[in-house]
Amino acid sequence: MVVLWQGFLAVTGTLVGVVTASVYFLQELLLYHPNMPGREYDELPSNYRLPFEDIEIITDDNVKLHAWLITQSSLDATKNASTLLYFHGNAGNISHRLTDVRNFHNLVKCNILMVSYRGYGRSEGKPSERGLTLDAEAALKVAQKHPSIDSSKVFLFGRSIGGAVAISLASKAANSVRGIIVENTFLSINHMIDSAIPILKVFKMLNRNRWDNLAKVKDTHLPILFLTGRNDELIPPKHSQDLYHASKNAILRKIEFFEGASHNDTWFRGGTRYYETIAEFIEQSLAIDSSDTCSSISKNE
Repeated sequence: MVVLWQGFLAVTGTLVGVVTASVYFLQELLLYHPNMPGREYDELPSNYRLPFEDIEIITDDNVKLHAWLITQSSLDATKNASTLLYFHGNAGNISHRLTDVRNFHNLVKCNILMVSYRGYGRSEGKPSERGLTLDAEAALKVAQKHPSIDSSKVFLFGRSIGGAVAISLASKAANSVRGIIVENTFLSINHMIDSAIPILKVFKMLNRNRWDNLAKVKDTHLPILFLTGRNDELIPPKHSQDLYHASKNAILRKIEFFEGASHNDTWFRGGTRYYETIAEFIEQSLAIDSSDTCSSISKNE
Protein backbone atom coordinates (compact mmCIF):
# COMPACT_ATOMS: atom_id res chain seq x y z
CA MET A 1 0.00 0.00 0.00
CA VAL A 2 2.84 2.38 0.87
CA VAL A 3 4.48 1.64 -2.47
CA LEU A 4 1.22 2.30 -4.31
CA TRP A 5 0.72 5.57 -2.44
CA GLN A 6 4.26 6.67 -3.19
CA GLY A 7 3.71 5.80 -6.85
CA PHE A 8 0.49 7.81 -6.91
CA LEU A 9 2.23 10.83 -5.38
CA ALA A 10 5.08 10.52 -7.86
CA VAL A 11 2.71 10.40 -10.83
CA THR A 12 0.63 13.28 -9.46
CA GLY A 13 3.73 15.36 -8.84
CA THR A 14 4.95 14.68 -12.35
CA LEU A 15 1.61 15.67 -13.87
CA VAL A 16 1.48 18.87 -11.83
CA GLY A 17 5.01 19.66 -12.92
CA VAL A 18 4.19 19.05 -16.58
CA VAL A 19 1.04 21.19 -16.43
CA THR A 20 2.88 23.97 -14.57
CA ALA A 21 5.72 23.98 -17.08
CA SER A 22 3.26 23.94 -19.98
CA VAL A 23 1.29 26.89 -18.62
CA TYR A 24 4.46 28.88 -18.07
CA PHE A 25 6.37 28.12 -21.24
CA LEU A 26 3.49 27.70 -23.69
CA GLN A 27 1.19 30.52 -22.59
CA GLU A 28 1.96 32.62 -25.67
CA LEU A 29 0.85 29.70 -27.85
CA LEU A 30 -2.42 29.60 -25.93
CA LEU A 31 -3.05 33.34 -26.22
CA TYR A 32 -1.78 34.35 -29.66
CA HIS A 33 -2.86 32.56 -32.86
CA PRO A 34 -1.12 34.11 -35.88
CA ASN A 35 -1.54 30.91 -37.90
CA MET A 36 -5.33 30.76 -37.56
CA PRO A 37 -6.46 30.87 -40.32
CA GLY A 38 -2.96 31.64 -41.63
CA ARG A 39 -0.14 34.15 -41.97
CA GLU A 40 -0.53 34.62 -45.71
CA TYR A 41 -2.42 37.71 -46.85
CA ASP A 42 -5.66 36.62 -48.51
CA GLU A 43 -6.37 40.03 -50.01
CA LEU A 44 -4.85 43.47 -50.48
CA PRO A 45 -6.44 46.89 -49.93
CA SER A 46 -6.44 47.33 -53.70
CA ASN A 47 -9.01 44.52 -53.91
CA TYR A 48 -11.35 46.95 -52.12
CA ARG A 49 -10.22 49.99 -54.13
CA LEU A 50 -8.62 51.47 -51.04
CA PRO A 51 -5.65 53.82 -51.52
CA PHE A 52 -2.80 52.40 -49.46
CA GLU A 53 0.89 52.45 -48.73
CA ASP A 54 3.04 49.51 -47.62
CA ILE A 55 4.97 50.55 -44.53
CA GLU A 56 7.91 48.88 -42.82
CA ILE A 57 8.16 49.57 -39.09
CA ILE A 58 11.24 48.85 -36.98
CA THR A 59 10.56 48.49 -33.25
CA ASP A 60 12.85 49.56 -30.43
CA ASP A 61 13.98 45.94 -30.04
CA ASN A 62 14.79 45.79 -33.76
CA VAL A 63 11.86 43.68 -34.97
CA LYS A 64 10.64 44.40 -38.49
CA LEU A 65 6.86 44.81 -38.83
CA HIS A 66 4.60 45.19 -41.84
CA ALA A 67 1.74 47.67 -41.94
CA TRP A 68 -0.71 49.24 -44.36
CA LEU A 69 -1.62 52.89 -44.28
CA ILE A 70 -5.08 53.27 -45.81
CA THR A 71 -5.62 56.89 -46.84
CA GLN A 72 -8.46 59.00 -48.16
CA SER A 73 -8.84 59.60 -51.89
CA SER A 74 -6.85 62.85 -52.06
CA LEU A 75 -3.88 64.30 -50.21
CA ASP A 76 -5.97 67.16 -48.82
CA ALA A 77 -8.67 64.77 -47.59
CA THR A 78 -6.00 62.55 -46.03
CA LYS A 79 -4.34 65.44 -44.20
CA ASN A 80 -7.69 66.74 -42.93
CA ALA A 81 -8.90 63.34 -41.72
CA SER A 82 -8.38 61.66 -38.38
CA THR A 83 -6.20 58.57 -38.35
CA LEU A 84 -6.97 55.30 -36.55
CA LEU A 85 -4.18 53.04 -35.36
CA TYR A 86 -5.95 49.73 -35.88
CA PHE A 87 -5.03 46.84 -33.55
CA HIS A 88 -6.73 43.55 -34.44
CA GLY A 89 -7.58 40.46 -32.38
CA ASN A 90 -5.39 37.51 -31.44
CA ALA A 91 -5.92 35.46 -34.61
CA GLY A 92 -5.36 36.05 -38.31
CA ASN A 93 -3.74 39.13 -39.80
CA ILE A 94 -4.55 42.54 -41.22
CA SER A 95 -5.76 41.14 -44.55
CA HIS A 96 -8.65 39.45 -42.75
CA ARG A 97 -9.95 42.85 -41.56
CA LEU A 98 -10.21 44.65 -44.89
CA THR A 99 -14.01 44.52 -45.15
CA ASP A 100 -14.24 46.23 -41.77
CA VAL A 101 -11.52 48.71 -42.67
CA ARG A 102 -13.29 49.59 -45.93
CA ASN A 103 -16.27 50.63 -43.81
CA PHE A 104 -14.05 52.76 -41.58
CA HIS A 105 -12.61 54.40 -44.68
CA ASN A 106 -15.93 55.04 -46.41
CA LEU A 107 -18.26 55.70 -43.46
CA VAL A 108 -16.02 57.25 -40.79
CA LYS A 109 -13.91 59.03 -43.43
CA CYS A 110 -10.65 58.37 -41.59
CA ASN A 111 -7.21 57.07 -42.45
CA ILE A 112 -6.30 53.68 -40.98
CA LEU A 113 -2.83 52.47 -40.05
CA MET A 114 -3.16 48.68 -39.82
CA VAL A 115 -0.27 46.92 -38.09
CA SER A 116 0.59 43.24 -38.24
CA TYR A 117 1.88 42.37 -34.78
CA ARG A 118 5.20 40.59 -34.50
CA GLY A 119 4.77 36.99 -35.61
CA TYR A 120 1.62 37.86 -37.58
CA GLY A 121 1.29 38.24 -41.34
CA ARG A 122 4.53 39.52 -42.86
CA SER A 123 6.00 40.70 -39.56
CA GLU A 124 9.02 39.12 -37.90
CA GLY A 125 9.33 37.93 -34.31
CA LYS A 126 7.14 36.14 -31.79
CA PRO A 127 4.14 37.66 -30.01
CA SER A 128 4.08 38.50 -26.30
CA GLU A 129 2.62 41.28 -24.17
CA ARG A 130 5.92 43.13 -24.09
CA GLY A 131 6.40 42.60 -27.82
CA LEU A 132 2.96 43.82 -28.87
CA THR A 133 3.40 46.84 -26.61
CA LEU A 134 6.63 47.72 -28.42
CA ASP A 135 4.88 47.17 -31.76
CA ALA A 136 2.16 49.66 -30.85
CA GLU A 137 4.68 52.25 -29.68
CA ALA A 138 6.58 51.94 -32.96
CA ALA A 139 3.37 52.27 -34.98
CA LEU A 140 2.46 55.46 -33.13
CA LYS A 141 5.86 56.94 -33.99
CA VAL A 142 5.12 56.27 -37.67
CA ALA A 143 1.76 58.02 -37.39
CA GLN A 144 3.37 60.99 -35.68
CA LYS A 145 6.01 61.44 -38.38
CA HIS A 146 4.19 60.49 -41.58
CA PRO A 147 3.87 63.55 -43.84
CA SER A 148 0.30 62.71 -44.90
CA ILE A 149 -1.07 62.33 -41.36
CA ASP A 150 -2.23 65.08 -39.03
CA SER A 151 -0.52 63.92 -35.85
CA SER A 152 -2.96 65.92 -33.73
CA LYS A 153 -5.86 63.70 -34.85
CA VAL A 154 -4.63 60.20 -34.01
CA PHE A 155 -7.03 57.75 -32.34
CA LEU A 156 -6.42 54.20 -31.12
CA PHE A 157 -8.78 51.40 -32.10
CA GLY A 158 -8.53 47.86 -30.74
CA ARG A 159 -10.67 44.76 -31.01
CA SER A 160 -10.51 42.05 -28.33
CA ILE A 161 -6.83 41.74 -27.39
CA GLY A 162 -6.23 44.67 -29.72
CA GLY A 163 -8.20 46.73 -27.22
CA ALA A 164 -5.63 45.76 -24.60
CA VAL A 165 -2.88 46.91 -26.97
CA ALA A 166 -4.67 50.23 -27.46
CA ILE A 167 -5.27 50.78 -23.74
CA SER A 168 -1.66 49.92 -22.94
CA LEU A 169 -0.36 52.35 -25.56
CA ALA A 170 -2.69 55.10 -24.36
CA SER A 171 -1.40 54.68 -20.81
CA LYS A 172 2.12 55.49 -22.03
CA ALA A 173 1.40 58.03 -24.75
CA ALA A 174 -1.65 59.95 -23.57
CA ASN A 175 -0.29 63.24 -24.90
CA SER A 176 0.13 61.81 -28.41
CA VAL A 177 -3.40 60.53 -29.09
CA ARG A 178 -6.89 62.03 -28.99
CA GLY A 179 -8.94 59.06 -27.86
CA ILE A 180 -9.37 55.31 -27.43
CA ILE A 181 -11.96 53.05 -29.09
CA VAL A 182 -12.15 49.44 -27.92
CA GLU A 183 -14.45 46.61 -28.90
CA ASN A 184 -15.21 43.48 -26.83
CA THR A 185 -12.16 43.90 -24.61
CA PHE A 186 -11.53 42.12 -21.32
CA LEU A 187 -10.68 43.41 -17.85
CA SER A 188 -7.41 41.47 -17.73
CA ILE A 189 -6.10 38.04 -18.68
CA ASN A 190 -6.40 36.96 -15.05
CA HIS A 191 -10.08 37.94 -15.08
CA MET A 192 -10.50 35.94 -18.28
CA ILE A 193 -8.92 32.91 -16.61
CA ASP A 194 -11.43 33.25 -13.77
CA SER A 195 -14.42 33.36 -16.10
CA ALA A 196 -13.35 31.19 -19.04
CA ILE A 197 -10.77 28.70 -17.73
CA PRO A 198 -11.33 28.46 -13.96
CA ILE A 199 -9.34 25.22 -13.79
CA LEU A 200 -6.21 27.32 -14.41
CA LYS A 201 -6.84 29.73 -11.52
CA VAL A 202 -4.12 28.12 -9.44
CA PHE A 203 -1.58 28.95 -12.14
CA LYS A 204 -2.35 32.67 -12.42
CA MET A 205 0.84 33.59 -10.60
CA LEU A 206 2.75 32.17 -13.59
CA ASN A 207 0.99 34.46 -16.06
CA ARG A 208 3.36 36.95 -17.70
CA ASN A 209 0.81 38.17 -20.28
CA ARG A 210 -1.37 40.09 -17.88
CA TRP A 211 -2.88 42.79 -20.08
CA ASP A 212 -4.35 44.52 -17.03
CA ASN A 213 -6.81 46.86 -18.74
CA LEU A 214 -8.75 47.52 -15.55
CA ALA A 215 -5.76 49.08 -13.82
CA LYS A 216 -4.86 51.20 -16.85
CA VAL A 217 -8.30 52.65 -17.66
CA LYS A 218 -8.63 53.90 -14.08
CA ASP A 219 -5.87 56.40 -14.79
CA THR A 220 -6.77 57.54 -18.29
CA HIS A 221 -8.08 61.03 -18.91
CA LEU A 222 -8.46 60.43 -22.64
CA PRO A 223 -11.88 60.12 -24.28
CA ILE A 224 -12.77 56.43 -24.45
CA LEU A 225 -15.51 54.51 -26.28
CA PHE A 226 -16.50 50.92 -25.49
CA LEU A 227 -18.26 48.92 -28.23
CA THR A 228 -19.85 45.72 -26.98
CA GLY A 229 -21.68 42.78 -28.49
CA ARG A 230 -24.56 41.75 -26.24
CA ASN A 231 -24.10 38.09 -27.19
CA ASP A 232 -20.31 37.93 -26.92
CA GLU A 233 -19.63 34.26 -26.21
CA LEU A 234 -15.92 34.70 -25.37
CA ILE A 235 -15.67 37.85 -23.29
CA PRO A 236 -18.66 38.59 -21.03
CA PRO A 237 -20.19 42.01 -21.85
CA LYS A 238 -19.85 42.81 -18.15
CA HIS A 239 -16.11 43.24 -18.76
CA SER A 240 -16.87 46.25 -20.96
CA GLN A 241 -19.33 47.61 -18.42
CA ASP A 242 -16.78 47.30 -15.63
CA LEU A 243 -14.10 48.98 -17.75
CA TYR A 244 -16.53 51.77 -18.53
CA HIS A 245 -17.32 52.34 -14.85
CA ALA A 246 -13.61 52.19 -13.97
CA SER A 247 -12.74 54.91 -16.51
CA LYS A 248 -14.40 57.65 -14.49
CA ASN A 249 -11.41 59.97 -14.90
CA ALA A 250 -11.86 60.08 -18.69
CA ILE A 251 -12.81 63.50 -20.03
CA LEU A 252 -15.42 61.71 -22.17
CA ARG A 253 -16.59 58.11 -21.91
CA LYS A 254 -19.27 56.25 -23.80
CA ILE A 255 -20.46 52.67 -24.02
CA GLU A 256 -22.58 51.28 -26.83
CA PHE A 257 -24.17 47.82 -26.95
CA PHE A 258 -25.13 45.96 -30.12
CA GLU A 259 -27.98 43.48 -29.84
CA GLY A 260 -27.45 40.04 -31.33
CA ALA A 261 -23.73 40.66 -31.84
CA SER A 262 -21.17 38.06 -30.79
CA HIS A 263 -17.43 38.37 -30.22
CA ASN A 264 -16.25 38.44 -33.82
CA ASP A 265 -19.17 40.04 -35.66
CA THR A 266 -20.05 43.11 -33.61
CA TRP A 267 -18.87 45.43 -36.39
CA PHE A 268 -21.00 43.51 -38.91
CA ARG A 269 -24.11 43.13 -36.75
CA GLY A 270 -23.87 46.76 -35.72
CA GLY A 271 -24.15 47.87 -39.32
CA THR A 272 -24.18 51.57 -40.07
CA ARG A 273 -24.87 52.47 -36.42
CA TYR A 274 -21.56 50.92 -35.41
CA TYR A 275 -19.59 53.30 -37.63
CA GLU A 276 -21.84 56.28 -36.93
CA THR A 277 -21.15 55.78 -33.22
CA ILE A 278 -17.41 55.87 -33.87
CA ALA A 279 -17.64 58.91 -36.16
CA GLU A 280 -19.68 60.78 -33.55
CA PHE A 281 -17.21 59.88 -30.82
CA ILE A 282 -14.27 61.12 -32.91
CA GLU A 283 -16.08 64.39 -33.64
CA GLN A 284 -16.91 64.92 -29.96
CA SER A 285 -13.37 64.08 -28.88
CA LEU A 286 -11.82 66.54 -31.34
CA ALA A 287 -14.14 69.25 -30.02
CA ILE A 288 -12.87 68.80 -26.47
CA ASP A 289 -10.13 71.10 -25.26
CA SER A 290 -7.69 69.40 -22.89
CA SER A 291 -8.41 72.10 -20.30
CA ASP A 292 -12.13 71.35 -20.27
CA THR A 293 -13.72 70.10 -17.09
CA CYS A 294 -14.01 66.33 -17.11
CA SER A 295 -17.40 65.04 -18.14
CA SER A 296 -19.03 61.70 -18.64
CA ILE A 297 -21.45 60.68 -21.37
CA SER A 298 -22.92 57.20 -21.45
CA LYS A 299 -25.39 55.34 -23.65
CA ASN A 300 -27.31 52.18 -22.90
CA GLU A 301 -25.54 51.79 -19.58
